[in-house]
This record gives sequence, structure tokens and C-alpha cells, in this order.
Amino acid sequence: MLIRKGMQIETPIYAAHHDPEFFPDPEEFRPERFLKENASNIIPFTYRPFGGKFMPLKTYQTRC
Repeated sequence: MLIRKGMQIETPIYAAHHDPEFFPDPEEFRPERFLKENASNIIPFTYRPFGGKFMPLKTYQTRC
């Protein structure tokens, strides 16, 4: 696969947020997993709140 400069890549956010590889027991309501003291347990770029549309390697933009 070739990704050219400026090309947008879309990822299935719902699928990532519900993947047990990234979030154990994804269907269980556990808001404490997103507290600051648990931030080290979240794999970088797997949690994308607010339906983040585009994520360049060094920045993060949201739709809101």
C-alpha cells in the first residue's frame, strides 16, 4: 500500500473502541479506564474521542 503525502486515511473508530485487544471488556461501562492515572494503560492513538476525523503522525484534530 502506498500512502502519498496529504492523503487522508480513515479508520473505523467504533471497531477500535470495541476491540478487546485495545480495551479489555469493551462492552462493559468502565469510565475509570480513561482517568489520568490509567492513561499509561491506553495504547497510543487507540482512543479517539469526539469522532476524530484525521490524525497526522504528530498532531490530532477533532471535528468539534
